[in-house]
Amino acid sequence: MSTHPVLVTGATGTVGRHVVDGLLAAGQPVRALTRRPGTAGLPAEVDVREGDLDKPATVLDALAGVQLLYLFPAPELTGTLAAARAAGVEHVVLLSVESVESAEPDASSRAHLACEAAVLATGMSHTFLRPGAFMGNDLIWVPEIQSFGTVSAAYPDAAHGPVDERDIASVAVAALCHPGRFTGVVPLTGPESLTQRRRVELIAGVTGQQIGFVELTAEQARTRLSAYLPAAVVELLLGVLAGAPADVPMRRRPRTPSAGRRIATSTGWISTAPGLPARHRGEPEPRGPRSACRPPNVSPGRAPGSCTGRMGSV
Repeated sequence: MSTHPVLVTGATGTVGRHVVDGLLAAGQPVRALTRRPGTAGLPAEVDVREGDLDKPATVLDALAGVQLLYLFPAPELTGTLAAARAAGVEHVVLLSVESVESAEPDASSRAHLACEAAVLATGMSHTFLRPGAFMGNDLIWVPEIQSFGTVSAAYPDAAHGPVDERDIASVAVAALCHPGRFTGVVPLTGPESLTQRRRVELIAGVTGQQIGFVELTAEQARTRLSAYLPAAVVELLLGVLAGAPADVPMRRRPRTPSAGRRIATSTGWISTAPGLPARHRGEPEPRGPRSACRPPNVSPGRAPGSCTGRMGSV
């Protein structure tokens, strides 16, 4: 356990916020980098510093005394990584995406590959987290569910193995607590392969609501998504869905490396997801009480933290 602060960039983000909580629970001192410290809303014990990964000079103060770095992918990391190495950072945990392994990477995948290459160029010890679709992506459906009781989307039978952002964060925390045992590339999946249609059915079952699935053409979906998402993100989403396998059998259960917590299922995630309709108040899905810093079991001959199974990224 390091007595030096762990620097968490993207600390208010979907994964980074859970990384902060996991490190605090493990007893690690945490320093957080954010562009807007005044609105970060982080726990009082976090040392919050102002800075921007795209402007290396603004990160120097936050890097002082840091040996472990959780790195959010930014468009230009070369300068920040050079500053990190000069400051004495020894291990970097980078949030990447599974789609970098695609034979024909799209623009987003190429951008993440550039982030990985920038880390590799420093020669520092590293862990690349490569998750696919986040379970939280389904929150994009909440406004329509609340207003109309429907989900409208293209490619209803596109299947992925969505992963809870808290599980991604748990692996990041384990890699930061045990950098020597948890290095290299870590592909991350959830425990179930689910089509979009099936995910809507699960939301309906857990919440007790009748939710209809309205199938859109790709062009109709593009028009809807373009109302609130950048064009590049819209094309990324539609491209991933178009290339996803059709209705992957549910018995297929890809594995995720254990980092001291029980891996969340989609129904477990739905039961705690913000913004969904009034839900059945049954017993919550059990979540492992063990420390997130307990390292995973690694079989002989496998890279630390590696796992089998793949899924698409959204």
